[in-house]
Amino acid sequence: MNKDGPVIIIYDDASSQKLLFEVFVKLEYSNEILFFFDIDKALDYLEKDNRIPFLFFLEVNLHLSDRLLFKIKQQKNAALQTVPYLFFSQSYDHQVVTHAHKSNNQGYFIMNDLEDTVEVVTVIFEYWKRNISPTNSSF
Repeated sequence: MNKDGPVIIIYDDASSQKLLFEVFVKLEYSNEILFFFDIDKALDYLEKDNRIPFLFFLEVNLHLSDRLLFKIKQQKNAALQTVPYLFFSQSYDHQVVTHAHKSNNQGYFIMNDLEDTVEVVTVIFEYWKRNISPTNSSF
């Protein structure tokens, strides 16, 4: 796990990207935050950049997220397959949540207002920064 790697945010809604941008500005994490409006551009980036991301934040558009996860699993770089991916939405739909969890994601979160989303992202970062995995041997 590359705890210093960039955070990849794939969201095709500009207002949601703006909210997440404001969250990361407020939290001042040192990780680079990269926004993509579509999966193809994110995949192009992942193919060209050698850095392994720290986290993926995905819009919970299941067709697109399934496609991204399928493409990541096809990558030659096995470390890419270990990057946690988390779904974000502005609403709750039981079928969508069930499908998301069947894809072995690491979480499904609702984005409300700025303060609530700051709290959620803080918990996520603290958890994954403290997580020990086979690919980070700092202990």
